[in-house]
Amino acid sequence: MHGQYRSRLTPFYASEDISFDLRLMQRAEAQKLSEYDIYVEIFTSQLSLRKTVMSVVSNPDNQKDIEGADIIRYPDHFVLNLHPALLKVFPTGVLTLAIRYRSENSMITNVLTTEKFLNDTPANSDLVVD
Repeated sequence: MHGQYRSRLTPFYASEDISFDLRLMQRAEAQKLSEYDIYVEIFTSQLSLRKTVMSVVSNPDNQKDIEGADIIRYPDHFVLNLHPALLKVFPTGVLTLAIRYRSENSMITNVLTTEKFLNDTPANSDLVVD
């Protein structure tokens, strides 16, 4: 997997949009995503709430959107956008993305961890830890 921050560098803040540009790689080539369902589980620690964003091609009727996140597909990569409406539910910590690519024949899982994530939203100020 190849991931790149589209947003500014860390620390990331819950009050700002965060975007990632992600590719499924095999050796040096980006794989076509047209046959893969994409599931991204987002959390900040083992005990934090987990939210899943998905982009399903195998059964589009099963598609579920969550408020504050979206996946934009391109032929060889996808962009994951996380917005404050979703980010405000996570405690301060290390933002973690567990990305699952599923096709008829296989499932591939990659984990991407970022640097510091700070929940700076006023409603959740008790979640902010130095």
